[in-house]
Amino acid sequence: MSRALSLVMALALLALLPLRAGAHPHEFVDTDLTFEMDAEGRLAAVHVVWHWDELMSLLTLEDLGLDPDRDGALSAEERATLSQRFSAWPEDFAGNMQLQHTGRDVALSRPLGMDVDLRDGRFVLDFRRALAEPIPMAGASVQAQVFDPTYFIYYEVPDLPGITGADSCAVTRTEADLSAARSLYERLLGDLTEEQLMEPGQEPLVGSAFADTFVLSCPG
Repeated sequence: MSRALSLVMALALLALLPLRAGAHPHEFVDTDLTFEMDAEGRLAAVHVVWHWDELMSLLTLEDLGLDPDRDGALSAEERATLSQRFSAWPEDFAGNMQLQHTGRDVALSRPLGMDVDLRDGRFVLDFRRALAEPIPMAGASVQAQVFDPTYFIYYEVPDLPGITGADSCAVTRTEADLSAARSLYERLLGDLTEEQLMEPGQEPLVGSAFADTFVLSCPG
């Protein structure tokens, strides 16, 4: 799957970027998370907000011919078109977020209620992902990570995820061991030939090693 499809962008800009795996990511996305509980005390959805970096946003604007007057604002029609476009994730794109419960991956919906805006020169994508089966959280915990498996895009989560619908639950953060992650990345890169590095799909899948881990836990 191309870089463009991984972020739901059929954009020429990523064709200009090197496909060869490097020692650092090429795009940066600040992420806000909110765990949403339903009336029965179950985790029902995760609210996600992506703040793209300024360069990625600028190249996207230019590639799509948006904001021609460069006033830093999108029209209502442009926002509606982008919201629809960015909701059309490829089937093999998992949304660069992993949710686990009792050691198993939790199935999440495609993006719901996608809203796209341009703020301070950065694209902001605001959407929800519903759990296929809400999880009863009494005495339970859920683990979450946000990452691009190829580490081409780095997802930073500056603030601790929020919680709605439950006052007694809490979220903790375990920071990634970046030194160990870099060592793993370099070792896996070293195992590849120059030819392999130039081939799509050969990048080491180490994104999770660079991602902080968040645990939502609720009392019994």
